[in-house]
Amino acid sequence: MNSIMLEAKKLIINRNIFFLRFVTLMLLPVLFFIIYIGDLNYLVIIVLLVWWLLFFVAFVRVFLLVCPKCGSMIFANGMLSFRLRKCKNCGLSLK
Repeated sequence: MNSIMLEAKKLIINRNIFFLRFVTLMLLPVLFFIIYIGDLNYLVIIVLLVWWLLFFVAFVRVFLLVCPKCGSMIFANGMLSFRLRKCKNCGLSLK
């Protein structure tokens, strides 16, 4: 496989992982800001529903990633490789 294509696919994988982390970390600051503005319970519920939807989309995008080298599912064997950032099947580093 061409090394440029491999790097492009690694970049897509890293963007998906960044999106998951961003969605996960942005919940509390947004909720604290809404509570600081005023007692807007309906807005908190809307933000939580949108966050759950975004989190589900981000999690599915990360969980269904395919290794660019061997074609196997990267996270199918467990989320431990989410921290290690390497394919469990072929050992390709995704950093």
